[in-house]
Amino acid sequence: QAEYARLDVRYLIPLRELLLAELQELKRVEEATSEFARISQAVISQKPFDPDAWIKVKGSRELSPKLSGMVKALYIARNDIAERLDRAPYRVMHDSAIVALAAAAPKNEAAYRKVGGVNRRLNAEDTQSLLEAVASGLEAGEIPVPPRPSRRKPWEAGKDRLTPAEEKVFDALRAWRTKRANQRGVELARVATSALLASIARVAPQTLDALAAVDGMEPWRMDEYGQSIV
Repeated sequence: QAEYARLDVRYLIPLRELLLAELQELKRVEEATSEFARISQAVISQKPFDPDAWIKVKGSRELSPKLSGMVKALYIARNDIAERLDRAPYRVMHDSAIVALAAAAPKNEAAYRKVGGVNRRLNAEDTQSLLEAVASGLEAGEIPVPPRPSRRKPWEAGKDRLTPAEEKVFDALRAWRTKRANQRGVELARVATSALLASIARVAPQTLDALAAVDGMEPWRMDEYGQSIV
């Protein structure tokens, strides 16, 4: 493991020199530096636990609807144990074990240990928590299936939805972005993210100064794309 960790960093400095030389040759140092700064300032917030996400447990839809309450109870119990142990939920118990427990509905620890895929190293307290979840889930029986979460982006739904006129600009900008990304041989997001294009579409800038005022239009992006965006 120590050797594995050393290999993670051993070649970083010479690799950095090689990549820097390529960036200099392509005249993209400022672009890369700006992107590095943006990433380093990003704030990653912890996603809150959603008890209704039990519906995403692989295999849960194949179970009888009357077991849906048990799947949810086990899903919540697993998360509670994971928080107590400070582990990722899948390290407490895989989704397949939740489905297996729901199907077997064990009533005691001996029956629990016979279910395939369960974590047999959990202490008695945590095992009891799972058994209690099984019991409460049996009592709950079939529960309503939560609606599927919207996959729409902020600019596609709700109060931030683009107007028809803004959507036309947005579509034109996306077509332009695809063309420019192909020309430069970079990913679409390196030209501009969809969120940035939506911000530009809302403003519909007619001048370079107006475009430069849009959050996300860094100096290098203005130099590279400003005129063609306007």
